[in-house]
Amino acid sequence: MYNEVIKKLLQKIEALPEKLVVMYLMKVYKLSQPMALQAVYAAYKSRVAYQKGGYAVRNPHVEINSALRHKGTAFRVLLEFLPESQEFICTPSPWILSFMKGNLYIQVCRIENGMELSTSMMIAAKPVPLEDRPSIKRIAIVEPGCRLEQIKAAGISHFCTVDEDFKLQIVKKTNPEEAWNDVPEKA
Repeated sequence: MYNEVIKKLLQKIEALPEKLVVMYLMKVYKLSQPMALQAVYAAYKSRVAYQKGGYAVRNPHVEINSALRHKGTAFRVLLEFLPESQEFICTPSPWILSFMKGNLYIQVCRIENGMELSTSMMIAAKPVPLEDRPSIKRIAIVEPGCRLEQIKAAGISHFCTVDEDFKLQIVKKTNPEEAWNDVPEKA
């Protein structure tokens, strides 16, 4: 059963940190950590997944690059919303992934140091109708030292950091109404 779960995860994101796959199994299926680790190792043994540098990968030829690392940190944000949000999709830039939580559509992006203004302006430029705004939640993963004051009000309600050990910390929350100040209603 867990082989299929892990296979499905790796079909969406071809490489995920092993630690996050274990966390996913623990949260969704209520497994203990040893049982979740055993499920991951069983997936390796049956060649549903392969182990590569601390990652579970879809096939042994996958190279771990910055794009896959960013998807891993976005997956960590998704884990905060489990078990309600087990389905997600990888989305085009500037979004990394999107998922549903109840009636909320949640979009996760990454804002790098030095790119605060340009990334947020790109996000804010796309119109979002007033009636859709209450059902959209945007979360930005920011790097430590990111200048939050330079980020436009692009609908982003939560700013967080995810460290190398995948510890998530919310560094700023924005009032939902004020979060959309710089986003036009219509094109």
